[in-house]
Order: sequence, then C-alpha cells, then structure tokens
Amino acid sequence: MEDRKTGCSCEKPGFCTRHQIVKTPHFFNLCKNHQGYYNSWEACKGPSQRFIDCNKMGTEEVIAQAVSDAPGEVEEPVVYQAPPPLIKAPGILTKAGNFMGAMVDHAKNRFKMSDPELKAERLKICEGCPLLNRARMTCSRCGCGVQAKASLESSKCPMGYW
Repeated sequence: MEDRKTGCSCEKPGFCTRHQIVKTPHFFNLCKNHQGYYNSWEACKGPSQRFIDCNKMGTEEVIAQAVSDAPGEVEEPVVYQAPPPLIKAPGILTKAGNFMGAMVDHAKNRFKMSDPELKAERLKICEGCPLLNRARMTCSRCGCGVQAKASLESSKCPMGYW
C-alpha cells in the first residue's frame, strides 16, 4: 500500500463509508494526502458533505450501521463512476429539451409517479453525488430539479446511478 499523509482508509475513489460521500479521484487524492481536507471531512464539514446527514465515522460498528438499516445485514455500498471534470451546467435550451423529453416519457408511462420509497432512495443517491448543486437542488449534468425528477417513475439519472 502506498504512503498516506492522513488517516484516510479508502482504497480507491468511489463511495466513502467513513465520510458518507462519493469521492472523485481528486477528492480521494486530497483525503489521503492533505490533512486539512481530511480533517474537514472528519468534522462533517468537507466538500460534498451535508453536516445534517453526516455521521461521525470511526469504528467498524458505526460504519456497518451506516451502510445498512437492518441489524445484522451489511450491504455493499454503491460505487459511483467518477464524473468528467468540471461539468458546465447545461444551457436553457438543453434544459428545455431535457424537460420536454422527460414529459414525453412521463406521458408514455401514463403519468405514473414514483412511490415514496423509490423517490426517497433516488434522492439519497442524489445527495451523495458530486454533480448535485445543493444550493438549487438541481443536477449539474441535466439541469433538472432532483425533487421533481425523482418523483416521476419514468425518470432516469443521466449518470446511470438510478
């Protein structure tokens, strides 16, 4: 194993169970080599973290608890592919086209809405995605509002996460 300058225990980029975020290759490198970033994530104040959702990780028991709701069952965490670097938010015409495509798909699906469990699962995935614009609660890839997008049964994540 390579030398690390921090207490980072991640083996590769992807979902970090300790800090409860998706670490892109850049974030992964910062976590293992930059004490300031590592400390920020440890304090639940690092990039892509929401303090309200962040659990202090530190013991194997807490980590196992964080990745599974059922006692005794531990699921594999979702591993995300790293997004392309610095995705520029789509323009108004692209957003309009994405919206119209989503409405056509929604109509073809007989206007079915997601059940509350599916919507909650989708939103949880979005919360861990580095492409989420938290200030606007929009996807930086397609420009859609994630609350509305997760509500439509026919919707799909542009990155393929759901």
